[in-house]
This record gives sequence, structure tokens and C-alpha cells, in this order.
Amino acid sequence: LTALVAAGVSTARSARAGGAVMSIDPPSQNVATGAASFTVSVKLSGAANVGAWEFVIAYDTARLELADVVEGPFLKSEGQPTNCVRSGDTAYLVKVAKTALEIDTASVVQYGCNIFATVDTFTGPSGEGIVATVTFKPKQVGVGNLVFLKRELADSKVVALDVTSTDGVAQIGGTGAALQPTP
Repeated sequence: LTALVAAGVSTARSARAGGAVMSIDPPSQNVATGAASFTVSVKLSGAANVGAWEFVIAYDTARLELADVVEGPFLKSEGQPTNCVRSGDTAYLVKVAKTALEIDTASVVQYGCNIFATVDTFTGPSGEGIVATVTFKPKQVGVGNLVFLKRELADSKVVALDVTSTDGVAQIGGTGAALQPTP
């Protein structure tokens, strides 16, 4: 949980069984070329006792402009204060994104939050909810893939939780059937 370490949370210690999934919601959508902006939620499901999370999502800057990223209600749902960090130092991750998306115009958004409390003194939220909302501005007609390069979860003891992800896609200027994201 790289961004969270900078915020004062210890690095996750060891993995344990779980079945959490971090996904883009909606998984696909058509966006009018002239739209001012559109949002996607980063949704978490199947999680238990979450104390912290982080993600890195790659996107194509030729098609999309990142406008904002904000914390969703999931982590605060147990009434604990939270601390969120959006990393500005993503140069290495941009190189990874360019390779992963096979385009030269890739960029990333790296964002994470943790419950701001002493480790193992609270029970984190479980179940399903929105961890963040990401707002983009459409720039050019075409397919805008939203691909998880990284997703991490930790529990209230800062023990890593298993998490998989499901990517998303936005069809800019799309009028037909919604595209299916790459699993």
C-alpha cells in the first residue's frame, strides 16, 4: 500500500485468503463526445474488515482527461476517520501503463485511503461499497480503457487481503451497444 505507507500506515505484512473484487462501475458505458465529464466508481465487493485500500488505474490520455478522484463512502461506513492520498509521483507507473495498454499516450491515477486509527483498535467495513469516484473528461472519439495496474487491500491489523479486479471501458462518442471490459 505504497501511498498509504507515506501516510503513516505500515506495509501490509502477509497475504491471507479472501475473495474481494475491486471493479470499475459501470464496467462499460457510452459517453457523448460533447459531455462535460463522466464518472466511474471504484467498487469493492466481498471484502472483510478493510482498514486500507489502494489502486492504480491506467487510461489513455488521447481519449480521456482525469478531472478528479474522491473517496467514496465505503471506508467511512463504520464511523472512523480516514486519510486519503493521491500520488503525484507516477512516472514509473506511466511507463508500466504504456506497456500494458500498448499505447504511448497512457497515464495513471494512483489513489489510496486508510482508516486513521491505531492498528488493530477498530473493525473495518465489510461487504460491498464504493471506495472512490473518478471523474474524467472525454477528449476524442474512441475506446477509453480503464485498466487496474495495481489494487491492494489491508485489514485493521495491516495484513494484506487478497483482491482481484475487473477493468472498465468507456466508448467516447459511442451510440451503440456497450463494450465489454477485458477481464
